[in-house]
Amino acid sequence: MEQPNVILIMVDDFGHECVQSYGGQTYLTPNLTRMAKEGVQFNNAHSQNICTPSRVQIMTGKYNVRNYTRFATLDQSQETFGVALKKVGYKTCIIGKWQLGGGAKVIKELGFDEHCLWRIQGANDERYVSPTLLTNGKAEEFKGLYGPRIQQDFAKSFISRNKDNPFFLYYPMTLPHYPFQPTPDSNDWDPNRDPYFNDTIYFKDMVHYLDKLVGELIDFTIDEGIDKNTIIIFTSDNGTDHRITSYKNGIPIKGAKGQMTQFATHVPFIVKWPNIISKHFTTDALIDFSDIYETLLDVAQIDKGQFQSNQRDGFSFLPILEKKSDS
Repeated sequence: MEQPNVILIMVDDFGHECVQSYGGQTYLTPNLTRMAKEGVQFNNAHSQNICTPSRVQIMTGKYNVRNYTRFATLDQSQETFGVALKKVGYKTCIIGKWQLGGGAKVIKELGFDEHCLWRIQGANDERYVSPTLLTNGKAEEFKGLYGPRIQQDFAKSFISRNKDNPFFLYYPMTLPHYPFQPTPDSNDWDPNRDPYFNDTIYFKDMVHYLDKLVGELIDFTIDEGIDKNTIIIFTSDNGTDHRITSYKNGIPIKGAKGQMTQFATHVPFIVKWPNIISKHFTTDALIDFSDIYETLLDVAQIDKGQFQSNQRDGFSFLPILEKKSDS
């Protein structure tokens, strides 16, 4: 089987109760619902309860006790999934939020050929209106523009330029983390808005925009003729912000990011891969972020023997996608 392209989307502060296919009632998420209907929805997927622990775990396949150092930091000696896929010929790219220390040189060393990032050396200002982003080592302020749109366009450019080779796009999207602000699709969008403006009423607009970006990316793979052999994974780094209350199946659910409850870690997890997943199904199999690295090794058909020195904690869920196992 040909090595598939891999797109891993991880949004920021977005619990499972926000997605319609999980019973969410407060927001419209037609593209995530479509993705679930065309792929696999994991009903029992868990992140860590806050940002950095999840980001460290997803990239290394290790529980935090093994390699967590401090907030906003990734131990730069770690071998990430970017390194693993790059070793077997994948073109690699990371787009979105970094917030794990270092600059462009570190991104390269951690296995990524290209990047368009916020919260990294040279790009620590705003993420939404008039953002500053670091793109392949160049820091630039985009006055009056919208950060998620710029990064989405870079994602599409990377895909288009590498569609003839297997590629890995890791997309830790900045949305819908606070500050809660209008998007370009909002009626009161203002490119000159105070970048520190914050009002929870706009969380809904931000959810709609992230859903739109996911749908746009799915459609782009179809337009480029690579959708059949592209696996797209959608998830979130932790539960929803505590200032947000959403309804799921008639029950109000208060965001619990940072707490030690299920709503801090229970995140949406949807996988679309037409070559392998021919029919929609849901699964109650338990998975967590340590399992993603191990799964990507299997998806890319990598001999795990060459990684024996890099002890990991996860288990591949590829057999679930292939309907060869229930857990």
